[in-house]
Amino acid sequence: MNIGIIGAGRVGTALGKRWAAGGHEIVFGVRKPGDARISALVAELGPKARAASNREAASFAEVGRDPPGGRPERQGADRLHEPARARPQRVDDRSQRLGG
Repeated sequence: MNIGIIGAGRVGTALGKRWAAGGHEIVFGVRKPGDARISALVAELGPKARAASNREAASFAEVGRDPPGGRPERQGADRLHEPARARPQRVDDRSQRLGG
């Protein structure tokens, strides 16, 4: 499955590691895909993981994960959602809000 994770903090990293170990393709949406910490994370996870812009990660995903503290109306709710491409306006809004 193609999984897009917006953010590569503690939660995003933990989920990415778990899902990559399960054989899923992972794209971390981050502001600076070439950052040393992000590059090290991607290298650790192997060829099924990469970093990209928030927009690219959201577009790649068959399923995605919002960052903690995202939309207030969904805090505490199941934050996995349907493919970003099914909701292009929301993806565009989030991408702008998250800086890329």
